[in-house]
Amino acid sequence: GQVSAREIDTIARRLLDAAPRQLRVVVTHQPVHVPRLEERHNLLRNHRAAIRSWSAAGADLILGGHIHLPYVLPLTA
Repeated sequence: GQVSAREIDTIARRLLDAAPRQLRVVVTHQPVHVPRLEERHNLLRNHRAAIRSWSAAGADLILGGHIHLPYVLPLTA
């Protein structure tokens, strides 16, 4: 899966429009980070740009699936 520059911008604008006390969560099917090298092929295409943009726009959580492997990492990782 991939996320386009237009989609990244659309989501960033929605994050910026959220009320200050709202929890800002982005959910993608493909993960934006994987804990194991053998899972790299499952990464969301354009994940680096998405992380930078959504983090700067105030995302509190970015949740991904696809690999069925539970893990938690800081957004800045």
